[in-house]
Amino acid sequence: MICVDNKLDGEDMSFKDALTAIFWKKVMGWEESIWDIADNRLPILRNVGGVQEPVMVTDNEIVGF
Repeated sequence: MICVDNKLDGEDMSFKDALTAIFWKKVMGWEESIWDIADNRLPILRNVGGVQEPVMVTDNEIVGF
């Protein structure tokens, strides 16, 4: 379970924890009906026109920016 101390503004969280589906759904409270949420990438907004390319994450690096 990911536990974030709000007094630290996420400083106590690891990079890998921040990019898990559990983080976006449980900690941030984002809904899967609005967001396509998966591990190892940032969420993608659903029902938006155009091409959205998910950003992949490896170790401590975000790939695709």
